[in-house]
Amino acid sequence: MSELKYIHLTSNDKSSFPRFGRKKLDFEVNLPQWISLSGSWAVSLIDFHISTFTPGGVLHICSDLCEDSIVNDTKIPLLKRCFFPSSNTFYWSDGGTHPIKVSKTEFNTVRIFILDEQFNPISDTGETIICSLCLLRVE
Repeated sequence: MSELKYIHLTSNDKSSFPRFGRKKLDFEVNLPQWISLSGSWAVSLIDFHISTFTPGGVLHICSDLCEDSIVNDTKIPLLKRCFFPSSNTFYWSDGGTHPIKVSKTEFNTVRIFILDEQFNPISDTGETIICSLCLLRVE
């Protein structure tokens, strides 16, 4: 049986704090304990929900837990690249089928940030992000 760890994050949680002057589309969450990973691990995005947001187009959901991926001519710590339809609420889930190699072995915070199609940070307009990550030991 594979070893799994789950991390569930919310941008407006009391343990969350904004990064670089933004509020909720670039946030970091203090975990209740340090996580130490021995061996090789991968992380995948299980689900993602963002409320009252209507950009349309491609969103790049990134995390400081990921090793960099190449997207077009840019390197970013990409968890998932997905199309965001022009609707008021977006929910996405695939059960974490696309794991990305974890970039660090010990951490007590997790950063999530959203980039637009041109890799620019998306300005905060009061949205709440809810997402779940799965850490999977890779044999």
